[in-house]
Amino acid sequence: MATLPSRSTAFRSQPKGMLIVVALMVIVVLAGVGFIAVRGVVSEHSQVGLFRSSEAAGRITDTGLMSVLAMAVSRGDAFPAFVLANQNTIKLSDLPNATFDLTANGSFGRDLAGVGGVNVQTVLSQPVDTNRVPGYPVNDQFIWKRYRMITTGTYGDGSVDAGTPGTVLRNSQRSFVAYTYVGPYIVNGGGQ
Repeated sequence: MATLPSRSTAFRSQPKGMLIVVALMVIVVLAGVGFIAVRGVVSEHSQVGLFRSSEAAGRITDTGLMSVLAMAVSRGDAFPAFVLANQNTIKLSDLPNATFDLTANGSFGRDLAGVGGVNVQTVLSQPVDTNRVPGYPVNDQFIWKRYRMITTGTYGDGSVDAGTPGTVLRNSQRSFVAYTYVGPYIVNGGGQ
């Protein structure tokens, strides 16, 4: 006749089974916490990359705006005609090469290899002749050309490669709106 395990043996084997179940639950919880931590790090890394790209686009836009203003000063009387001839748009190719030097030793240095695109464009609109300029007394002998300038800068720090997982295209674009006065010009001819 088969003997049944005694009552004391049955109670001893039950805690060992519970210990394994508790250990497995602890492992599952720790794995979940680890997954959440890794996901947070990846998300933060992506946000830092987007912030960096956005800041680069802002600096490009600011430099483009200042370059157009410098061009207006250097061209003097010829600037309004230049703007008109270019359909009121000044592109990156119209700016001096020193503004954005895209060579290996230029503006973007080591980042040049990863730059997917740099562009800046300024649209000048609403040209108005005026003799009322902030900071200058009203004078009927001189006029200024007042322009509304919208400068847009774009920066892309990489390209997407379908064969390489993890490549990310981060393109950022910033736009600045400014009003500028170009001149003074002598009324009825003459120059600056």
